[in-house]
Amino acid sequence: MVDIKIFDGGGQTELHIRIKYIYILNDMMSYLTLQKTSNPCNIPPGPWKLPIIGNLHQLLGEHPHRRLQNLAKTYGPLFHPMLNEINLIVITSSEFIRDIFKTHDLKFA
Repeated sequence: MVDIKIFDGGGQTELHIRIKYIYILNDMMSYLTLQKTSNPCNIPPGPWKLPIIGNLHQLLGEHPHRRLQNLAKTYGPLFHPMLNEINLIVITSSEFIRDIFKTHDLKFA
């Protein structure tokens, strides 16, 4: 049963507002489902991400390099954070960086 109430001030109906919320919730649920099920690449592990902002909330503050260092202690020398909707791969090991530049040197030239 749907309650329909019309506001007198020429505003939107309550039904329209409810429908907008349903669409927003549906979009968020489909986004979260796609985030969990679609992994096209073999990417390294990373911290849990929020929709839209990714891991930006974990890096904001006075010393973002120290926060990245703490994340590296948790997830290893190679991990995958997101800033907004941009995928990043953070490498904190000099051996990994050396191997990557030796193996993929033409891609970085």
